[in-house]
Amino acid sequence: MVFAIGICLGFLFRLPSPVAKILSVPCIASFCYAIWLANSRGGILALGATTVFFFVMRAGKIKGLLYGAPLAMAALVFAPSRAGTIAADDESHRAGCCSGKTA
Repeated sequence: MVFAIGICLGFLFRLPSPVAKILSVPCIASFCYAIWLANSRGGILALGATTVFFFVMRAGKIKGLLYGAPLAMAALVFAPSRAGTIAADDESHRAGCCSGKTA
């Protein structure tokens, strides 16, 4: 999905067709919402990296970082967090796996 967001950003900023620009906005929104619903920490990090990379490639290194970094930070700050749902008795938690307990 993150790869598709990069393609849609390219359509939005580089194509002269107004139809492509109009269609790319809801696509970007739906892909971002899907990453949000998936509650994927890696997806959020990839979304931030894609945003920074896109603006660096579009506007140059300094301006790209000035535009892309705040958007990437906003994605990280407002992202859903699964950290509060991990407990010590969770089987996927390292303490539970390495403590020698058996089910």
